[in-house]
Amino acid sequence: MCSSQRGDPNEEEMLAFLDDQMPTEDFSEIQFGTRVGCIANMLQLVIKEALKNSRVVENLLSQVHNVVAFFHRSAYWNEVLLKECGMSLTPSPDSGHWNSTFVSMRRMVLEAVWGLVMTLLSQARIEAKDSSSSPPMVRAKREQVVDIIGLLEPFEEAIQVLQSDAVTFSLIIPSLIGLDRTLETLPTNYSHFSKGLRSGLHTHFQPLIPQRDLILVTVLDPHIKLQPFDNARQEGDTSTLAAPSKFQVRTLVEASVTDMDSWNPLVKQKESEDSHEASSSNSCSVKLKRKSIFGFLQPAAKTMKLSELDQYLSEPVLNGDCSTQVFWRDASRFPQLQSTARRLLAVPATSGGFDRLFPMASCIVRAKRSRLPPHTTERLLLYRESLKGKDGKTSNSNGFT
Repeated sequence: MCSSQRGDPNEEEMLAFLDDQMPTEDFSEIQFGTRVGCIANMLQLVIKEALKNSRVVENLLSQVHNVVAFFHRSAYWNEVLLKECGMSLTPSPDSGHWNSTFVSMRRMVLEAVWGLVMTLLSQARIEAKDSSSSPPMVRAKREQVVDIIGLLEPFEEAIQVLQSDAVTFSLIIPSLIGLDRTLETLPTNYSHFSKGLRSGLHTHFQPLIPQRDLILVTVLDPHIKLQPFDNARQEGDTSTLAAPSKFQVRTLVEASVTDMDSWNPLVKQKESEDSHEASSSNSCSVKLKRKSIFGFLQPAAKTMKLSELDQYLSEPVLNGDCSTQVFWRDASRFPQLQSTARRLLAVPATSGGFDRLFPMASCIVRAKRSRLPPHTTERLLLYRESLKGKDGKTSNSNGFT
């Protein structure tokens, strides 16, 4: 390949980058329990199904959505709204469809904006020349819409967290459990809609909660560890997500890292020495334990065997300012867990990061460059992301290689 601009100072660096050989390491040894779909899409599906079963809520949200669409179509009335309250209902092009629409609806239900929007809609109806240009009718009350948006805000927060550029795979279980518990405590006049949301969470995500890889990656996040799991598992309730107990999680993780887990070599050497000394002295020493007069003596202290998992869990969780990547990069004291963490924590929770690459890929692979091999296209995208990282901008990479 040659740069499109002759004399480009980055031409040699880019060509060297593209000429690099593909890594030969095979990651096929990573075994995942079940293929997991995009968590963000599944959360949106939960909302859609709950709306279908709650026509009242669907009708109220449809009215608000029609108002947002009207101001999006009408540049004039949107400009008037912007001058009156300094706020626009036009969705931001930087965010996705779900986020932009939800943000616009949340702006509309602000107390200062709601009344002005209703006034402008009345004026627009008077000035409308025909029915096609007339704004939609709104019978919904602001309090009703605020109540419904309050039930959807936890979903928006979970989607934003799981679509972020940071480590997100370990946040699936905490996000789902936290979302379910938040819905349980939220006061609402639309309990049927709330129950539909929680029922959808149970239907779509309950089979994912007990999966080995999700549990393992949750525990290997030093900010989380065993915190999302209760001491005892609650079963029998089909309206709420049921997570394994801490004992079950610990047993599962121990079984998963059995082949990688090893005793501390220093402790093992100390035990071997103590065992050798004890065996050599038993033949010439008096067995004091058999004499009742020595019953007050404490037994000899035994060296506890601490596995890597025990040592890891005994340490306090990291605060929010510490980086997960930095922790596991420097965690040479946990070699087996470090290897597992580097592989599992690199898995994204959603496909949002990949979706953001599609527009750039379409700019690279055009009609006149349709014969570019997939390897070259991939390397060009990676090169662009590496340049963004050098410039100090946000990168889609989660920091693991």
